[in-house]
Amino acid sequence: MLSLNRVELIGHLGSAPKTTRTNTGRPVANLRLCTNKTWKDDEGKRQEREVWHQLTVWAPGLIERVLPHLGTGSYIRVVGELNYQTFEKDGQEHKAAEIIVREIGFLEPRATSEAEDAGAVD
Repeated sequence: MLSLNRVELIGHLGSAPKTTRTNTGRPVANLRLCTNKTWKDDEGKRQEREVWHQLTVWAPGLIERVLPHLGTGSYIRVVGELNYQTFEKDGQEHKAAEIIVREIGFLEPRATSEAEDAGAVD
């Protein structure tokens, strides 16, 4: 039976990516992506709402080749999979959704040609 967990988003970064390392030294980057939802209300007026998404990048190739070219406001397309983290805060269990990023595409001109080699990572 077929199963698919794929998310594709297009939006603007809320801030520059933050890269850290795990206890074992593996790099991991966290980004926040803003998408906009628009609709017309019952009176026909256009409404808009920002939706923020937490992105996590584990792929070393993306972290090294792509992320240095991204900053606040970068307009990008990401493809990845939806993942849920469970954590406890103030004695209560919470769930948070995140996108594990597999591909990043630039949707605006880039400052250097090095970024053109960036893209999907297996």
